[in-house]
Amino acid sequence: MLEYGNLSSIEFEYLCQDVISRILGIRFIRFAPGKDGGIDLQSYDRKYIVQIKHYYNSSFSDLYKSLKKEKDKLKRLSLEDYYVCVSKKLTPNNRTKIFNLFSTYMSTEKNIIDISEIDDIICDPANIDILRKHFKLWLSSSNILNELYNQGIFIDSETLLNDVKQELPYLTI
Repeated sequence: MLEYGNLSSIEFEYLCQDVISRILGIRFIRFAPGKDGGIDLQSYDRKYIVQIKHYYNSSFSDLYKSLKKEKDKLKRLSLEDYYVCVSKKLTPNNRTKIFNLFSTYMSTEKNIIDISEIDDIICDPANIDILRKHFKLWLSSSNILNELYNQGIFIDSETLLNDVKQELPYLTI
């Protein structure tokens, strides 16, 4: 797992914006820090709202208390689907408890994205752009640094092999 404790709350919010945008295939607006009325991210059409909680070193009960405060804010909003992204690993019971809290606003428990899911998504080779963008996650990870360092060698090797394949029919012995 990457170093999520290295991220500030704002940096975690940026990361979640990239992840949820990739999951849903839509862009989100991020708002300035401060009182947000229950909205950390919102789709441009205002149908989707995301609440982000960076509680990496906190207990689930602290996270849950914070989420309970968000529920009252949702009553004033018109939305199609609500998502919660958290920087904690959740148990099945934790997920159920959060879903039950927001079941009026969420279509499924899949709307709850925990740190394990975030990690899986950004470590997927298809999402390497997100991982590169958030360098504090991998700054101390030698295998990722090694991959980035050697990437030029792999690209050069692929190019050389491709060139040889194209020129092979023209070679005569």
